[in-house]
Amino acid sequence: MADISHWFSRLWTRRAVPYQDEDKIESSEALLEETKNDRPISLRKQDCKRVWWILTLLNVVFFGGAITLYSVAWLKYTERNACLRATSTYSPILEEVDMPLTDTLLNGSLWLGDNPPIWRGLPDSDEANDAWESFEHVRPIALTKDQIIAMGKDPATVAKFNNDYWGLGDDAYVGALDFFHQVHCLNVLRHESFRYYNRDGETVPKWNEIHWVHIQHCVGMMMEHLLCNADAGFLTYNWVEHEKYPFPDMSVRKQCRDWHQLVDYRDAHGVNESLYVKWVKPEGVNQLKQPQDWWKYRGQYDQAHYANGTTIDN
Repeated sequence: MADISHWFSRLWTRRAVPYQDEDKIESSEALLEETKNDRPISLRKQDCKRVWWILTLLNVVFFGGAITLYSVAWLKYTERNACLRATSTYSPILEEVDMPLTDTLLNGSLWLGDNPPIWRGLPDSDEANDAWESFEHVRPIALTKDQIIAMGKDPATVAKFNNDYWGLGDDAYVGALDFFHQVHCLNVLRHESFRYYNRDGETVPKWNEIHWVHIQHCVGMMMEHLLCNADAGFLTYNWVEHEKYPFPDMSVRKQCRDWHQLVDYRDAHGVNESLYVKWVKPEGVNQLKQPQDWWKYRGQYDQAHYANGTTIDN
């Protein structure tokens, strides 16, 4: 009996000790787990806070960058003559003077009409000659060294206004607006085109009135285009040997359109020419009235446009 009691006592002790040990172990493990988790939780909080600051900083940077880019684009768009600057080479006038764009309908009619542009005036018209002559005053303008460089020119080759004569300081170079040079060239062609107008003689070509009407149209159209696209670019002047006065450097830098693209487009999209030259007005189409001047020159017009002598009556 004592042995059995001893055996049960040992058995109980063996079962009780492991039970107590497991309880302690669980308690210890829980305490250990809590101890182990205390540091990672703290670290995770720090990591989250660090990530939050990084994300916030990145958002601020990206947002600030977007605002900066938008502001730069807006300022670029709203700056003086923004559209002209985008399609022109550097010119100080685009920084100093507002040049608004105006929607203008050019007078492309072949005929003079009741109120023709002054640029179509014949060479015996004092009013027309005076209007053209007003563009012949290509007045030199003082430019700075920085402006010369911005134009793509070498200041070392550009004539300077000497200060002892002009009193403009030591940073004054000779320049002029190229626009007036362009009009001058057109005026020279205008005078040459009308060389034989209203003249007689054996060597004078026998041109009829419609010829001069055509010349007037071409000159007037070119002038209207020049005025419409008034160029703000500058010429510069050089001192050249055997020249007493500053000589204009008429080789100027421009922002040019690629006209080859227009040729390619025309060739790719143009209709069949052989069909076009045989094409005549179909019946029943909507017709515009001819200007009054056309009736005045109708005979000459038909003679010039229909080599076989045929005319269109309808």
